Amino acid sequence: MIEQRSRLQFFTKPIFLVFFLISILYSIATASESNVGTLQEIKKLIPDSISVDGKVVYVDFWASWCVYCRKSFPWINEMQSYYGDSGFVVVAINLDKNHKLAEKFLKDQELRAIHLFDPKGKIAESFGLKVMPTSFVFDRSGKLAFKHEGFQNKDREELEKRLLRLLREKEKGHE
Repeated sequence: MIEQRSRLQFFTKPIFLVFFLISILYSIATASESNVGTLQEIKKLIPDSISVDGKVVYVDFWASWCVYCRKSFPWINEMQSYYGDSGFVVVAINLDKNHKLAEKFLKDQELRAIHLFDPKGKIAESFGLKVMPTSFVFDRSGKLAFKHEGFQNKDREELEKRLLRLLREKEKGHE
């Protein structure tokens, strides 16, 4: 009887530990998604003369030191050129502490976007940013459609497909 009890304890402790770890990881994962900032937050920072209402908004966090950010800019410009007239808009948020570094970078590497600067990282923090670049894409109703971390050329096709799906959706009341 004692031997059976110790075997049972031997198996139940690791099983309990596995379930415990899974629940912690799940809590972390869902908490990070629920802590994502909102498009309303971004809209407050955009000049009044520019409206993103009813548009698919690609919010891109970048910095001058980020190699993958540099690689993403030509693709972002391409998407803006192709789909800007269809309701696609890019909001680029720079995280450089030194604004001059961002300006120099933008002289060397054009980015057709609404430019915002976040040198203290407050916006990035509210979006739970962990990787550079990171993009948050909002649908026409302002709801977060998806998040994309990093950028590689192999991502281009899938990202464009996802954007096209969003662009084809009509916001209720804007049909």
